[in-house]
Amino acid sequence: MVMNSVLTAERIKGKEFLLQEFCGKKVSISFSKSKSLLGVRGIIVRESRNTFSILTSRKKTIVIPKSGCIFSFKEGLVSGEILIMNPEDRIKKLYSKVFSK
Repeated sequence: MVMNSVLTAERIKGKEFLLQEFCGKKVSISFSKSKSLLGVRGIIVRESRNTFSILTSRKKTIVIPKSGCIFSFKEGLVSGEILIMNPEDRIKKLYSKVFSK
């Protein structure tokens, strides 16, 4: 995996998709401190401050911690560290960084 392509707090300018709702988006785990989570893929069905609940193709819901994971969305790779916040607070906290000049 190329770490230069991972979206981190310093590299979110112009990444409007971070301001959208993640529920319903397809995601896979590209990196995780827990090897058992590596490669898990599915649809996000719930988001809390620290976790995503992902519905897998086997109809099993798995709770994934945001911390220590890199998520692969259609729009690109995102470090879970920048997503550790309540979903409703994401717009307020990231808006100025995404649209900074």
